[in-house]
Amino acid sequence: MKVEIYGKDDCPMCIQAQNITEGVTEEISMLKVGKDYQLPDLFQKIGNPVRQFPQVFVDDSYIGGYKEYEAYIKEIKSKPNLEDTDLSDLDDLEI
Repeated sequence: MKVEIYGKDDCPMCIQAQNITEGVTEEISMLKVGKDYQLPDLFQKIGNPVRQFPQVFVDDSYIGGYKEYEAYIKEIKSKPNLEDTDLSDLDDLEI
């Protein structure tokens, strides 16, 4: 999962978005307005102007601002990860 966080300097919610991403994926890009992108470019990518930061994309799909992204991450974390599941108990099941 590739996460791009479009933020700005001195943005606590941008840092929080980065923090809640840790442990979910290693592919995190924190982009800063004026340094890594310009606002008109972000507006064009989203499809309309935004006034809040951060704005988050996951695998090139627009998720939204912090609240939407937080809900998205909570949903991901609530799903069981089959890679971490101990399937050895399934040997005892009778089918």
